[in-house]
Amino acid sequence: MPHSAPKTRLASWIRLAVLATVASTTIALFLVVDHFAENYARQQSGDRLQQLAWQMKDALDRGIHERFVDVQLLTSLAASGQAPADLRATLNNLQVSQPYYAWIGLADSSGKVLVATGGLLEGVDVSQRPWFQGAKANVFTGDYHPAVLLEKKLPQANEPWRFIDVAVPIQNNDGSLKGIIGAHLSWGWARDLAHRLLDPAQQHYGVEVLIVRKDGTILLGPKQFEEKKIDTTSFQLSQTGQASSISESWPDGQYITGYAKTNTESSNGMGWSILVRQPSRVAMEDFKHLEHRIIMAGGALALLLAFVAALIARRLAKPLNVLTSAIEKRTGDESDADLPVVGGYREAHLLATTLTNLINTEKVQRHALHRLNNNLESEVAARTTELRAAADQLQQALVEQNAAKEELQRIVLLDTLTGLPNRRAFHEELPRAMARSQRNAHAMAVLFLDLDGFKGINDTYGHEAGDLVLREFAARIRASVRVTDMVARLAGDEFTVILEQLSQASDAVDVAQKLLDSMRSSFALAEANVTLSSSVGVAMFMADKSVTPDQLIHAADQAMYAAKRAGKNRIQLAD
Repeated sequence: MPHSAPKTRLASWIRLAVLATVASTTIALFLVVDHFAENYARQQSGDRLQQLAWQMKDALDRGIHERFVDVQLLTSLAASGQAPADLRATLNNLQVSQPYYAWIGLADSSGKVLVATGGLLEGVDVSQRPWFQGAKANVFTGDYHPAVLLEKKLPQANEPWRFIDVAVPIQNNDGSLKGIIGAHLSWGWARDLAHRLLDPAQQHYGVEVLIVRKDGTILLGPKQFEEKKIDTTSFQLSQTGQASSISESWPDGQYITGYAKTNTESSNGMGWSILVRQPSRVAMEDFKHLEHRIIMAGGALALLLAFVAALIARRLAKPLNVLTSAIEKRTGDESDADLPVVGGYREAHLLATTLTNLINTEKVQRHALHRLNNNLESEVAARTTELRAAADQLQQALVEQNAAKEELQRIVLLDTLTGLPNRRAFHEELPRAMARSQRNAHAMAVLFLDLDGFKGINDTYGHEAGDLVLREFAARIRASVRVTDMVARLAGDEFTVILEQLSQASDAVDVAQKLLDSMRSSFALAEANVTLSSSVGVAMFMADKSVTPDQLIHAADQAMYAAKRAGKNRIQLAD
């Protein structure tokens, strides 16, 4: 059967090849430029955020140091014996000039406040406050904490009052404690520092400053995070003392984070982590614009080169198009006209000449093949008839062989007397039944049955009567179990039953009792009606137990013999 000719012309393939080359080159160039541009943009953004983190860290360190200088100057005034009224005025003036001081006070060595800004807490015992206890021996810096004594005494604010404590001891000439000057620095100081650090443009682009305590609690940052704990990679790195930037995931998105840590070497260092973060999508926005321009430029270049490729392809394919048209016309008209000799370039001319020679050679060979085909057709027809007859005979032989094989298999696996599966069939089926039980997680059981007093039947009435009893016994067993349960005759009057899909041992015992009940009807023999009983041994197989088929059969057999020893006509469940 002739193959259909491809529809695509050479010029189209050339254009596609050039376009694919340009596209792949453009994509590769884009990926390289994109990779380096993205890394550069991420690095630039990270450096900027790291610089802001360092500036915030430096501003916090300097601010805490300046507060210590203020308190130490107040300590000098208090140590010089300045009158309480004058000292109170000095404290008030300092609070006016530095409004971040929420409270400044002088307490004596027992913890009683002698002088304070605005007279707040004067006469109150502050001896148990951390700032007083911490400053007894040395200068003290109290980390971020809520107001306790001053919460209801200070003016209401938009935010709950939060303080940083600065306290310096005042000593007598003999070195004993004279008193302590303590100051509560409002946390609004840190908020204003962060606000001044970020210009409006940075705030517009989502840049946020976070101050995080050593235990991971956010002291300053987005409202939904404040006074909650974090454990980001940037926080962990900043606590090691490093200052850098990182791209990481936060609970509210992907960010680039610059980090630094405030001073911990001096006695007034807090060891806060300063994190300055910006959403990655905002930080990389300029990069995305560049990426878009690269894509547009690459697309334009690809279109231009595709146009140039189309012109070149048209020039290269013109001689071939002439030759192709001639071949299509010759094929359609089924004529023997010669092909035209085209010019243009050497390859096209050589192709036309070669095709003409091949066509002439094909004419000669076609006539020779036609003659040979006529002779072969008659020979093939005769041989085909012979092969069909032989195939029919072989098929008939295979059908007969399969029928004989199936009959032999049936004879091998069936007991000829009762028509039940025999010992071999039972031993083949039992492992499969145990495997199904384990797969389905259901219990199964093997019943071992034996007729009580069967030997007397043979001795009294003969073997034909015994065979009749065995066939009737097999029929009663078969009628007492499910169609899906297997009943087999092992030998003599020994029968087995495989019960599957059981829930518990009592299910198997119920079936065994049904078998015993079926024995109540007498067996009708030619000479007389006889009544026999049966002893049944039951061996359970649980899906979660490891038992071999031989062990299961042996257990059922032993249980059957135990039933006989116990008086026959009963059921014995194996241990």
